Amino acid sequence: MIGGFIMKKIIIILCLLLFINPIYLYADDSTDTLKETEDTKKIDTKNNKKSDNNTKDNNKTPEDTKDKDDNLKENQTEKDIKKDPNKINEEKTKDELKENESKENEKTKEELLKEKKEHFKKEYEKIKPKSYINPDTIYLTFDDGPSWITEKILDILKEENIKATFFVCGNNTKYGEKILKRMIKEGHKIGNHTYSHDYNKIYKDVGSFFKDLYKNEKSIYEITGLKPKIVRLPGGSNNSSPHKGKDLITEINKKLLQRGYTYIDWNATAADSAPTSPIKEQIIFNVLKWSTKYNNSIVLMHDSGGKENSLKALPTIIKKLKSFGYSFDVLSEDSFKVTFNTVKPDIKITSFKSKDLLKKQIFDLLN
Repeated sequence: MIGGFIMKKIIIILCLLLFINPIYLYADDSTDTLKETEDTKKIDTKNNKKSDNNTKDNNKTPEDTKDKDDNLKENQTEKDIKKDPNKINEEKTKDELKENESKENEKTKEELLKEKKEHFKKEYEKIKPKSYINPDTIYLTFDDGPSWITEKILDILKEENIKATFFVCGNNTKYGEKILKRMIKEGHKIGNHTYSHDYNKIYKDVGSFFKDLYKNEKSIYEITGLKPKIVRLPGGSNNSSPHKGKDLITEINKKLLQRGYTYIDWNATAADSAPTSPIKEQIIFNVLKWSTKYNNSIVLMHDSGGKENSLKALPTIIKKLKSFGYSFDVLSEDSFKVTFNTVKPDIKITSFKSKDLLKKQIFDLLN
């Protein structure tokens, strides 16, 4: 009995062992499978991240790459500086050198300008009329106005009690009208310098020139009640800048004389016509140098906007010329005149009132 009982127990235990082992085996297999699945997922995730990164890198623009490189360089530089404190001093020294260099350049410019001013001042202080010159009359003329500069020039002329001639262009603004009226009121002379001063327009042909000239004449007349008979051609009477050359200018000059106008150039200049004007001292030098070569001088200056240096130079020019013994006057049809391109008009005399008039016409043709 006992033996049979023991055998039963043994059989039961064996059965239990046989039943439990497969479960453990299956559990171990499942665990391994799960681990493998998780590992696979991790690998896939890593691969996906790498793929995404590669895609992002491929989609990056050169600018993004450059910014990234610059940031890396900056970070590297900061790290280097932190590692090596001496680099901080090197960077500071470089910045200081750049700043000092910039200051030196500014100083050099200022010094050069100062030297230039001193040079021209020294030179114009030396200028005196030549021994054979008998100082007579200076005719100050201003081209291209009116502008705000013109108003300031009128103030200086009034203070110095002298008169000048203004070759004006078209300005139908209220401000322009005010200046023209003031010119006449204070005894100055107005000349015609064309309405537009546009070379391409006025020097297209003879007709275009006179159309522009008459337009300016009409404008001046409506403001002042006067029709100026003295004319200054933009660029002068020997101007060869038009496409058709000097022949066109010569024809214009002839037509001006035939129609009762007098064109006048200059024999002294401030050389201030360029957009960037010379410095004040150089303008003074230019005017004194040229005007003291002659007994009578017609001085060309400009009063368009932006000619502040010409404005600043004017008081010294006037005082110096006065000290040399020159007086000042305005131009007219009968005054002293200078012409670069002197022509004789083709005048046909059909009638005359007296012999004196005929003599005058003949004299004008010969002189």
